[in-house]
Amino acid sequence: MRNLKTLFCLVLACLPAAAQDKTAGPGRYSPVWLGKGESLSSEQLDKSLAPILAQKPEHLVVLVHGYGVPKDDTKEDYAKVSENVREIFESRGVRSAVLGVEWESAIPGDQVPWQTEDAYFTAISRARTVGRVPLRQLLLAVEQRSPSTKLDVLGHSLGCEVSAACLLPEINYGDDLVKSAAFMPKQDLYFQMVSLVGSDLDYDIWYKSGVAFHAKKPRTRMLYMTISP
Repeated sequence: MRNLKTLFCLVLACLPAAAQDKTAGPGRYSPVWLGKGESLSSEQLDKSLAPILAQKPEHLVVLVHGYGVPKDDTKEDYAKVSENVREIFESRGVRSAVLGVEWESAIPGDQVPWQTEDAYFTAISRARTVGRVPLRQLLLAVEQRSPSTKLDVLGHSLGCEVSAACLLPEINYGDDLVKSAAFMPKQDLYFQMVSLVGSDLDYDIWYKSGVAFHAKKPRTRMLYMTISP
């Protein structure tokens, strides 16, 4: 999360800078808790979508944090990034909303040297489940209830695993870390941009997995990815 504030700047560096509102607070984005990747009930889905759909956004920008982030530690960074995102759209006369995804990425043992490897693999499996199940539920519901709203996703670090699993649930990772079935895996989601910054994904995952970005129509107009060392 420490580098999340740079995320949108890296992707949209070519755009003019917008003036910052120093008084803006965390109400500028809508948080949603996706836990360990459990399915959302219809009540949870309605509650999560209500504040977003009430804004009637032309663009919905989804922020997804990375590894080792306790539940409430996203607030400050999400608020800052969402301000930058919304100011860019507003300067172009585009109505936008920001969804701040929170998921249980802080794994017990992640700071203990002899437990870090197991903790990290647990987090990878969880990240994929979060993307394949509740995040797909949310965004497919947005597409259904507000079909004119365009989607953008900005993932950071292990949040890139969440984002990729949501976009392309059929990815063959070549490991046995994914055990959950995806929500409506045959139903494509469509994004204007998928930005994966400081990604934990292998650089050649798209080639190795044999995924098809183009099905009935392109699933994303732009895929932007940088890789962690």
